[in-house]
Amino acid sequence: MTKRQEKKSGSSVKQRREEKKREQMRQRNMRIVIGIVVLFVVGGVLFFLVNQPQNAPIPSGTLERYAGLPQGFDEETGFPILGNPEAPVRVVEASSFSCAACEVFHDTILDDLLELAREGVISYVFVPQFTGEVQNAEGAARGAICAARQGMFWEYHDMLFDWQTRFGNTAFSQNRMVSGADALGLDTGAFRSCLGSGFTDGMIGDSEDWRDANNIGSTPTTYVNGVPIVGVSRDSLLQQITAAQGNQPAVPPVMDEEVIATEEPIVEATPEATEEPTVEATAEVTPEATEESGE
Repeated sequence: MTKRQEKKSGSSVKQRREEKKREQMRQRNMRIVIGIVVLFVVGGVLFFLVNQPQNAPIPSGTLERYAGLPQGFDEETGFPILGNPEAPVRVVEASSFSCAACEVFHDTILDDLLELAREGVISYVFVPQFTGEVQNAEGAARGAICAARQGMFWEYHDMLFDWQTRFGNTAFSQNRMVSGADALGLDTGAFRSCLGSGFTDGMIGDSEDWRDANNIGSTPTTYVNGVPIVGVSRDSLLQQITAAQGNQPAVPPVMDEEVIATEEPIVEATPEATEEPTVEATAEVTPEATEESGE
């Protein structure tokens, strides 16, 4: 082989090697592009699934169940309270939305407690705990606390107990909780912001402190005027409430709307009473007063 042929042959080998490298580079780049596309597709699907509204049913009768009962945060403990705080008997329940026994308590005893609260015999405080088998018990408690900030803790807590048995470990996903807030007509933007807020963090911390201070070992744990009820059943709890009330009179609950209704008309009526009716009132009242004095 001549030098010219050797040179040409070497050039061809080098060219083939470079072509092979370019082909490998193209294949690698293609794989990278395909990988990026797959990641985007998978990410988009996951984003859709994560953000897709989930079924969040409201149990039948929930919205009517709490009609006529005031809701708020207990001044003493800071936890959600139902009924008149001035009622003679104070029932405090440590309970978890993930706890099967708590769900049984809810289903078998709560209606009796609501009736007693409606009669003004008891106030009922709920201290959220995080026991139980269903995942995200703390998240459920956060959702209930945030519903309480919009005046619907008890309706939301009914939903959570219903979901516990209906959906199992998927019951308390954030999407379902937001969908539940929407179903109740709450402001979902405020609800989302509340879930991780400092206020809710503080409530969760207070709940843990309250559990430790009261040596709560299991849920539900119920107190009647500060006395723990061991092995609580419907009959034993109602008997304890009757005994705690004694001869103390019931204090009917007063709704916030009633307070507002007594405040607003006073403000509106004042100008009318001072501007127009003054002369007429004098003309009408004076004769009556004269006749009465004559009698």
